[in-house]
Amino acid sequence: MLNDDIALLREYARTNSESAFATLVSRHLNLVYSVALRQVRDAHLAEEITQAVFIILARKADSLGDQTILPGWLCRTARYASANALTIQRRRQHREQEAFMQSILNEAESAETWNQIAPLLDGAMEKLGQKDHDALVLRFFENKTFAEVGATLGASEDAAKMRVNRALEKLRKFFGRRGVSSTTAIIAGTISANSVQAAPVALAKSVTAVAIAKGAAASGSTLTLIKGALKIMAWTKAKTVIVIGVGALLAGSGGIFIAKEMAAGKNAFEAEGFLEFGNGSGGKWTNQFKVFVKKDKWLIRTTPQNSPVGYYEDSYDGKYIYHYQKIGDQPDNGGLITASGVVEANDIPNNRADYVVPTWLAFGSASYFDSLKGNAAKPFFDWAEPIASELKKLMAVDIKRSDRQPFVPTYVYCQEVNRRYRVMQLTNFDGLLVPSEFVLESWRPGIDVTNPPSYFVHGTLTKVSKLQGNQEFRPTLLERTYTEDMRFPGGGSATYLNTSKNWFATNSSQWKALSKMYNANAGGLVWPRKGANISGIEP
Repeated sequence: MLNDDIALLREYARTNSESAFATLVSRHLNLVYSVALRQVRDAHLAEEITQAVFIILARKADSLGDQTILPGWLCRTARYASANALTIQRRRQHREQEAFMQSILNEAESAETWNQIAPLLDGAMEKLGQKDHDALVLRFFENKTFAEVGATLGASEDAAKMRVNRALEKLRKFFGRRGVSSTTAIIAGTISANSVQAAPVALAKSVTAVAIAKGAAASGSTLTLIKGALKIMAWTKAKTVIVIGVGALLAGSGGIFIAKEMAAGKNAFEAEGFLEFGNGSGGKWTNQFKVFVKKDKWLIRTTPQNSPVGYYEDSYDGKYIYHYQKIGDQPDNGGLITASGVVEANDIPNNRADYVVPTWLAFGSASYFDSLKGNAAKPFFDWAEPIASELKKLMAVDIKRSDRQPFVPTYVYCQEVNRRYRVMQLTNFDGLLVPSEFVLESWRPGIDVTNPPSYFVHGTLTKVSKLQGNQEFRPTLLERTYTEDMRFPGGGSATYLNTSKNWFATNSSQWKALSKMYNANAGGLVWPRKGANISGIEP
């Protein structure tokens, strides 16, 4: 039956045969509906997603390759459409959806193992390679024999059995890391018995009628699902996203195929995501981040949630480190200072609070670690603002790095402060391996790292794209900024109110005037006095 899926699709594409498409719908309807239902836990929404998936199939009927395993393709497309549906629904009724999902779970009559596996199953399937994914779909979702699985995949029965068993072991490990302890045999039996549920009887007829018209009569919400799912599919294909376990990377990734290796030193991209902070008391909060990287230059913008600080910007322009803190959303009014900044001759973040460090380690630190000799590094794990004596200090760190551009650190541990940074997943973007999931963990002094951390910052990448050509690697000063300038000999500083909305270059008249005052003050702190008459600076 499976062998003629593509033949039926070609017949539909060539002659617009309703009977050919109806056969495909009836053959795979339950599969698509079940994937959607597991994802959204809403029967009505699952029907709409199913409709969207088959409309996409109709639109792509003449472009799918002859080697396409249609059940596997439909599973992936159903997940894309379901993810998009959940995003839309979450924006509209987040609390209501959570309550509904919980009620459906509570009412389920499945066995305890299925109750544990079901919410995790599609996420686990998504992390498998395509052949492993398709083998499991054929074996347990479509209930095919090993001989049929092998024939469809172009392999022997024994090879199909080995592939299925290896894929099941990957699922077992995935579930185990999330607290579900089971055997591959139990997992196999549970998935086979529960993974596909019957769709409503009338759904096949309505799906076929709307899909063969390629969505012309579809509802507005269905068209929105289609648009979002197609974007996800295009993103996945265009960026050749490959998620790699860190264990494999650290052991050496000679067997991992990278689609396109970036030329050495060509390290430029933009990344967006969020940081989740947590402590031992169960409290959690989230910040958004956006990062710009070009070779050794970087800029990190962090937007705290539920904070009077509008945002932070930390950057390195190849020579100096900058930190900018914008207070609130309103421009400066009536002499009120609503922004502060720091600039120094350095190459690690000058404000070392944990909203900067994990993001810097993930995306902006590769060039810094290139410059290290041995394992002695500046104390980027410290909370303290930098001072002259601290800039000369070094700390011993254990470091492991990926073996692909831009060679980001995948593991950094400092025993002195009992902090550890590690990458759980890396994503291939245009030949660059960048972290898609990472965590910074902290333990109290004397506590072994095998214990739960007392504090953590968990980072998740949600978007990565090409860097725009006009990107600046210094924060933009939007208003009068209380500034600490630390570019003087020995890390000495001048503190002033910058009214020019520009960071003063070291060859500018303002900075030269400050240097003169600094020298006259025998290298002490400088706050320009009234009458100093420095353009762009107020006392």
